[in-house]
Amino acid sequence: GTDTYGLANGTSLATPQVTGIAALMLSVNGNLTPAQIQQKLQGGARTTKLAAGTSCTAMPAGSGIVDAGAAVASANQ
Repeated sequence: GTDTYGLANGTSLATPQVTGIAALMLSVNGNLTPAQIQQKLQGGARTTKLAAGTSCTAMPAGSGIVDAGAAVASANQ
């Protein structure tokens, strides 16, 4: 068959990505607390607004778009 992609959004889709990034952070520094992981994830997020035409056009996307590289790099800081 052919490969296809679909569009979806929501916390149910973000959760596995953020969990994976947290696991990568812990692989670099196993002493991180949940609060430190949250702070580093939020601190390294790229700010953005949701695109026009989405269901939440006026709402910021929480802390922004999670940046896996920045989060993992900050794990030892």
